[in-house]
Amino acid sequence: MKDKHPSLSNIQISAQEEMLQDFERRNRGVKLEREKVLPVGVRSTIRVDGYSVRPAVVCEVWAHVGAPRGSQPSKIMEDALKMLFLEKHERRTFRKVLIFADAKSSAKFENRTWMAACLQKFDIKIFIAELLPETLTAILEAQQRQRR
Repeated sequence: MKDKHPSLSNIQISAQEEMLQDFERRNRGVKLEREKVLPVGVRSTIRVDGYSVRPAVVCEVWAHVGAPRGSQPSKIMEDALKMLFLEKHERRTFRKVLIFADAKSSAKFENRTWMAACLQKFDIKIFIAELLPETLTAILEAQQRQRR
């Protein structure tokens, strides 16, 4: 069997769960379904990291510590577009949230960039999860392995 690529990190998957739990804890009354797959056409589906019918909430999670590099901002904006598409497809308003692991990873999406202006224009909120120090350390170590 072939070795798993270092970018497929169990640490980041468990960090995503911790981030979703923190969002629920700090937003009482919100219980998110994880990895929700929704139909968006005859043969198409969309998968979101967190989804709630009542209250209507959709979340995408980015378990990364530090500023995004290379094409990573495009991936985050793709997640934002996915949430907008879901909202239009379902013809109802969602609270749309991008969940980040730390303030450095979200800064590009909050400070004087076209991406920040876009998120604000389309009412996509930023939430910075409060992670355990050991989780942050584990994410950083996983990121170092992925860069090799």
